[in-house]
Amino acid sequence: MNQKTSIILTDTASGGASVATSHLMDGLESYYPSAAKWWHFSPPSPLTENLATLSLDPRHKRPPLERFIKNFHRPWADLLRQKRHRSTFHQKLSDSPPTLLNCHNIHSSGLSHDDLLKVPRHIPIVWTMHDCWAFDIRAFEWTNQVTGENEFLCDDLPHSHAKERRRKLFAERPDIILVAPSRWLASEARASLGDDIRIETIPYGVCSKTFKPTPASSARETLKLNLDPNKVWLGIAATHAYGRKGLDVLASALAEMNVEKFGILNWGQKPDLAWPARLEVQSIGPVSDKHKLASLYSACDIFVCPSRSDNLPNTVLESLACGVPVIGSDAGGIPDMVRPGQTGWLFRSDNPGSCREIIQAAISVKSSWESLGQSCRQVALQDYSIEKQAVSYSVLFEEISTS
Repeated sequence: MNQKTSIILTDTASGGASVATSHLMDGLESYYPSAAKWWHFSPPSPLTENLATLSLDPRHKRPPLERFIKNFHRPWADLLRQKRHRSTFHQKLSDSPPTLLNCHNIHSSGLSHDDLLKVPRHIPIVWTMHDCWAFDIRAFEWTNQVTGENEFLCDDLPHSHAKERRRKLFAERPDIILVAPSRWLASEARASLGDDIRIETIPYGVCSKTFKPTPASSARETLKLNLDPNKVWLGIAATHAYGRKGLDVLASALAEMNVEKFGILNWGQKPDLAWPARLEVQSIGPVSDKHKLASLYSACDIFVCPSRSDNLPNTVLESLACGVPVIGSDAGGIPDMVRPGQTGWLFRSDNPGSCREIIQAAISVKSSWESLGQSCRQVALQDYSIEKQAVSYSVLFEEISTS
C-alpha cells in the first residue's frame, strides 16, 4: 500500500464522541498530508456526510438470526453482533492495512483490548479517550450525593477479565499513545498507568464558522421562540444520561429560588425529573441541524452544564464559540473551559446549594455578560479551534508514521 492512510475508528457515528470525531475528520482533511478515513459500526448519519467514511456494519437492522434471538435473550444476540463486528474489523484491517490506527470510543462495537492486541505490531495505535474505559473497567464512575449510591457507565464485566485485558494490552503494546482531550482525563490515565505509556493532551475542536455569536433577539426570531425578555433563560442540552449530566442538581438548586425570574430552554431528550412548579420550561426536542443548534445557544442568556462526571463536553465548547457564558460544575474537564471571570462560573459538582449560589452570583453581574461573551468567543478561537486540534494530531501522526 503506497499511500499513507490513517484509520479513525469509532463504535458509532452518533453521540458526543462521534461529534468530536467528525470535527477531527474535518480538520484532518485540510491539515494532514496523508489520507484519513473514518471506520465505524453504524449506518450513515448526518455526521458522516461529506466525510471519508466506511461503515463496517451499514445495516439498519440486525441479520435475521440475531433479530430472532434478540426476542428471547438480548445478551446472546449482542454476543453474536460483537463476534460479527470483530470478524469484520480484522478482515478489513487485513485487506486494507493502514499506516496508523487512531481508536476513539469502541466499547459499544464489541471490540475490546484483546482486539487491539491483535493489530499487527507494525501498525502504530493512537487511542483518543473520550472517557476512562481505555484504562479503567468503567467509562465513568461517580457518587450520587442525593441517593448516596455509587453510579457508573459502561461496566466491563467480569472485572477480573477486564483488568487483565487492560494490563496485557499495555504490557505487550507499550508503544500505544493515549490522547486525552482534557487535563482531568490525562491525569486519571497517568494515575492508572504510570509513566510507561505516553499520554498527550489534545483538546477537542469546535467549528467556529457554524457556532458563532448571534444576537439573542435574532436567534429567538429565527427559531420562532416566544421567550419572555424579562426572564433569564438558562440553556441545557439534555441526554438520556441526565443523572450523570446532573440536571436534577440544577432542578434542586432552582427549587430554592424565585423561579419566576428564570426560564429553561431545553433541547435534546426530555429529562424524567420534576422542575419547580412555577418554572417555565420550553423543550425543543432532539436537534441534529448544527445551525439550529447554534441558534439555540445564542437564544439563551447562559448555558448550564451541571455534570456529576464528564470529560470535555462539546456543549460547553459550542456555547463558548457562540459567545454565551457558561455555568458549569467543577467535574472532569469542565474547568478547562469554564474559567471564572473569563468564560463563566464554576460550582461544586453534585451540590445544589453551590449551584444555587453561583446562579445568584451570575445574575448579580448581568452587566458583564456581554464582555464575558466576547471573552468566551476568544477562548474558543484560541484554544479550541478545529484547526488547532487537527494540526496537533497531524504532527503526532506524522511523527509516528515516519519513526
